[in-house]
Amino acid sequence: MIAATGARHALSVTEAIIAAMPREELFDLAVERADTYLSRLLPGWERSEPSAQRLIAATELWYLRTRFVYRVPLEDVVAALLTKPPNGTLTGQGGVTVEKDGAGTLVWRGGQGGCWSQGPQQGSKEDPEANGG
Repeated sequence: MIAATGARHALSVTEAIIAAMPREELFDLAVERADTYLSRLLPGWERSEPSAQRLIAATELWYLRTRFVYRVPLEDVVAALLTKPPNGTLTGQGGVTVEKDGAGTLVWRGGQGGCWSQGPQQGSKEDPEANGG
C-alpha cells in the first residue's frame, strides 16, 4: 500500500497467517516446502544421499525467493531434509523399519527437534493444502 507519507508494505492474508505461526509450525512448513521444491527440481533426491552442500546449493534460490523462510536458517532446514528416509520408509519403535503404506506422504513434524512421520494422503479431508488451509 502506498500512502502520502511514504511506502508501506501491507501483508497479504497468507503472509499474515505465516507471521502469526508458532516457530515450530513455521519450521515444519519450511521443511515441507523445501522437500517439495527438491522433489520437483531433483526427483528422487533423497535416494541419492546428497551432501549438505549440494542441498544448500539446490535450495538457495528457493530460500531467497520464499518470503517467510528467512526466519528459519537454511542450514537447519537442510539438516532436517538430510534425515528424510529414502524410499518412503520410516523407522518405528524398536528400530523396526516400516514401509509407507501409500495412505499418506512423509511430512516433517515437531520443529527443529522433529522427525519425519506419515501424513495425510494428499487431497484427503485431513490434508490442509487440499482444504484451502
